[in-house]
Amino acid sequence: MVAIVAHSNVSGVGLTADSAVSWEVLSHWLLPFSPKVVILVACEAGRWVAARALFEGIPTLKEVYGSPVLINDRQAAAIKLLVPYLLSSKRLTVEGLRMGQFVNFLLTRGIVLRRTRRDFREPGALEGPAWTAGEELLKAALEQLVSTVRP
Repeated sequence: MVAIVAHSNVSGVGLTADSAVSWEVLSHWLLPFSPKVVILVACEAGRWVAARALFEGIPTLKEVYGSPVLINDRQAAAIKLLVPYLLSSKRLTVEGLRMGQFVNFLLTRGIVLRRTRRDFREPGALEGPAWTAGEELLKAALEQLVSTVRP
């Protein structure tokens, strides 16, 4: 497992204050570690584009966890809780993930997605753009929801 805490957006990740690399370059950097799981504590790191680049560049990779939207410190802390759970050799079930996502949203207004290699097998021609458009809609809906919930 590799966990990364960084600044990022849909086009890449900044591991230091003065440099940023594409998701493809990050996959090449991680390749020697042969990770099965990558946890990304960074804005928009759970989006389709980022996960696709990691899956294409790292053959051993099975799961990517991250948020498809901008995150704050509280939301980042919730993502970090995945690390000890997954290191405990426990498999995160679909039901457990959904419960964690629900609790995380209630407590922090954050979203965490699990992308799997299966999500990217035999993609259709419109799958990438559809995911990207869906992520943009989700991002806008979340911003609207948060603005109506806050006093």
